[in-house]
Parts: sequence; structure tokens; C-alpha cells
Amino acid sequence: MIDPKLDPSKRLEVRRQIRQHERYLIDTILPNGAFHIISGPSGIGKTTWWFQTSHDWEQGKSVLGFASHPCSWVYISLDRALQETDRTLRRIGLESWNIPCYNMAELIPRNGFGKIELEPHLDMIVERFPDVELYVIEGLQGLTPNTGRGQSQNKAELLFCMKMQDLILNKGKTVIAFTHSPKNSEYIHDRENMLGSQALIGAASTIINFDVPPDANGKRRGMAGQQQAHNRLVTVMGRDFPNIYLDYDRTLNGGFELSSKRTTPSESNSEESGVELFETHADKLLMLDLRLNSIPGNAPISRRDLNEWGRAVGLSTSSVDEWVKQNGEFGRILKEGAGKYRKSGTIQ
Repeated sequence: MIDPKLDPSKRLEVRRQIRQHERYLIDTILPNGAFHIISGPSGIGKTTWWFQTSHDWEQGKSVLGFASHPCSWVYISLDRALQETDRTLRRIGLESWNIPCYNMAELIPRNGFGKIELEPHLDMIVERFPDVELYVIEGLQGLTPNTGRGQSQNKAELLFCMKMQDLILNKGKTVIAFTHSPKNSEYIHDRENMLGSQALIGAASTIINFDVPPDANGKRRGMAGQQQAHNRLVTVMGRDFPNIYLDYDRTLNGGFELSSKRTTPSESNSEESGVELFETHADKLLMLDLRLNSIPGNAPISRRDLNEWGRAVGLSTSSVDEWVKQNGEFGRILKEGAGKYRKSGTIQ
């Protein structure tokens, strides 16, 4: 956290030092020290998807083609009982996973009769788990204030976000929160109004939205369509990269199987199942730029690393070589030998 009393001439240097040590939970799409939202209608599969994804992430496996960086974490549920969470894990074959899972009721202080009297709030979570680096909160709406509608509600949620920054984010820790989309929201692929809260949208770094693909007329299919559909469209919306559209099929046990990934909101081509699809060459190069930004200054980069980065976004070896050449001219990548490079420590 930058001291507000710090001389203005020194604040830029402190910000550069912060960028120098920036890290990601998942390269380029989930930065540390940020607030991320997983949104969608109730029962659409957000939690199941997260359990699958976080299990791979915790083991350091690649997620969506990007490198994972595991850290200490905890999962807190406000609206799911532990029995329900355990059933979900058993259903998708993760019953032996020692997930750091808690229900909010376990964290709330009780009176002399053992009854819950206080409303849940962030402080209870941080006080119980002061040393973890990632807080995953299921049922964010149980922590946000409720003053009604209008400007007063937005101000109250903005204050909540400021408290979250002070308690967690400014300390380099991360929050991933689940919340429900408004029932009357339209089928959309951007951040605007998708949560019904401008304060939360403004505070979120990456928003991951769940929905079912639209019908033949492009209309949202609603709850009935959701129950009948065996596929999901998951949109990853960040501030610094093109939207990523993920097409999933539901498996027999209710899990998720990725069928395609692209940067266009149109329906995927079944013949391209499993292929990483990015709309333009510029999009692909931007993804490489973001991957480079995600590693610290002076970090070594091997030819194998570069090849993996290129494959993840669908770039040819020659295109990656051209990108490396251009970044070498800009002083961002330093060549150290045959197949050996290093990110410049002076370029942020």
C-alpha cells in the first residue's frame, strides 16, 4: 500500500516497484491483489466449474492454456452448506481433495446461548484466516450492504469495496467472489449492468460470467432453457485483454468439459472443438504481451517458454520470433544466448 503522505515525486517509484513484483494466480487473466467476480444465475454451475478449475490450479496445472501460480487460499460459503459442497465434490470425482472449505456460520461469533446474532462481514473472514493469500467467497451478496435501491445502495457498495481494498487487496491479497446475476438481465457479453451494481463492476478486475448460449434468434433462454441445455457459455472479461469466450459441454456427472475457446461472441464451430480461437493476429500478440507483463523483471525466458506461449494463443513459431525481435528492439526482451532470453529489469 502506498503511504498517502509520501512525497508526490516518490510515489511513481513506489508504483514501479509494485509493478515489478506483480504476480498472477493464473497468468494474464487473474492478477493478484485484485477483486474478481464469478457471476451467473443460481444453479448454472459456477461452483462446480470453480472446483474443477481450482483443483487444477492448486496443483500448478495449466488453466485455459495459461500458467497457474498456486498460493495459500480458503473457500468460504455463505449460501451453501458444507454437506452440499461435499456432494458436489463427490459428484465430480474430487471427494478425496482436502479443500480448505468453510461455512460462514463457523466464523460468526455466537452469544452465550450459542445463537448467531451478528451479521456476517469481511472482518470475520480476515480475522479467522489472516495469513492466506486468496479468499474465495461464495454468496457475496451476504456480505454487501442492503439499503434498498438507487444511489444510496451504490454508495454503500462502494464503501464495502473500499473496506475490502483496505483489509485485503492493498496487502497484495486476492478475492474471488461468486454472485448472482439479476434475473431480468439480458444475454450480454460485456461488463455493463451485468451485475446490477456499478460499484461492484467498477471494483472488479476480471469478471467471469456464466450463461447458456442464446437460442436460434439470439434470445436469452431463461431458467427453463438453462435446465434443458447441456452446454454453457462462459465469458472471461478483464480490463487488459480481449474477452475470452469458453464453450463448455456438461458431462454426465454435471462437470464441465471445454470444447472451444475464442475471442468472438458468435457460436463456436463444432469442427473446431478444442482449438484455441482468437479473433485477430493483434489479439494473439496482445496475449503474448500480457504474458510477458506477468513475469518479474530480469526473469529468464527459454525458447520452450516462448513456444508454449505461442501455442496457447495459436501463433506460429515465425510470428513468435517476430514478436521477440520487436520486443528486443524495444528493450523489453534481452537475448542471452542460443534459445535463452531475459525480460528487461528496467522496463515496466
